[in-house]
Amino acid sequence: MSPKTGDRETLEAEVSRLVHAERLHQVVGTCLEELVDADGSASEALGSAVHSLAGAVELDPALAAALQEFRSALANLDEGARSLSAYAASLEAEPGALEAAAGRLDALKSLFRKYGEDEAAVLAYLHEAESDLAALSSADQDAGEVEARLADAERDLKTLAGALTDLRTAKASEFEATVVREARELAMESAVFQVRIEPKAVETDGADSVSFDFSANPGEAPRPLAKTASGGETSRLMLAIKVASAGRAGVPTLVFDEVDTGLSGRAAAVTAKKLKELSRQRQVIVITHLPQIAGQADVHVRIDKAESQGRTVTSLTILDAQERLAEVARLLAGEEVGESALANARELIVASV
Repeated sequence: MSPKTGDRETLEAEVSRLVHAERLHQVVGTCLEELVDADGSASEALGSAVHSLAGAVELDPALAAALQEFRSALANLDEGARSLSAYAASLEAEPGALEAAAGRLDALKSLFRKYGEDEAAVLAYLHEAESDLAALSSADQDAGEVEARLADAERDLKTLAGALTDLRTAKASEFEATVVREARELAMESAVFQVRIEPKAVETDGADSVSFDFSANPGEAPRPLAKTASGGETSRLMLAIKVASAGRAGVPTLVFDEVDTGLSGRAAAVTAKKLKELSRQRQVIVITHLPQIAGQADVHVRIDKAESQGRTVTSLTILDAQERLAEVARLLAGEEVGESALANARELIVASV
């Protein structure tokens, strides 16, 4: 089924409603109880007021306007209660409704990633594709014309792929030098980084297979990054690559796990500074035990593990200002946190602002 304008918002609202159906049912039930069902409810109180005022109006017609207002309020209350009851009934979703709605939403987002940023763009692409298909399927379509268009497109593709190869080749050395400079500032003083560009069949990403070779130790020839770098080296090299390409297109969120492995002193401070700089271009999530890095965070989340009912449970806690100060001090001093550790932690945090 083709998407329609507003489908995304509708599906997101439906998924949210289904995910929170139990909570919504509780809220609506409590409201109905307090408004109409319980003894002394708002409906009962308003009904009593209307009854009393109706008798009083016979004694003083000046109360007629107030009586009408309360009658309207009672009618509105009853109408609202009926709406809430109908809403509560609608929360009884069919089995599998949440999975179905989430699936449709994922499919729609996939269309956005491939064909446009919203429903209108996707439909425009669909209409264009349908027109192209109709043209290609027409009995009157000249095969020679199609072959000529195909040949033109292939020439354009090869021209663009060649231009991309030239650009990659021209920029590779500069990129290598920048990454090496950044890596050496991150305590990889003997780092060697090379960009390998090899030809391949032309595809959407060009006619090149691009890979990275790396060596962290003197005397070792660079080898494919996946086969030679440790976990900590990979994280730091990725940080160097991202700093070198900061401000350019890329993924919006970067996750660095234990990027501080083997770091201390100046190297740790430089790593913290570069992560802070990178966070101005991207959302950066860092798992760390270094106070220099933790002190640079805009948001500090503590991860705790505990045993509960025979299982290990992990919890996340967003720290406020005082909790964050105490946590950075603990990273500095260990479990015994004194005034000097707190003062040092305060300096680290203030310096990050």
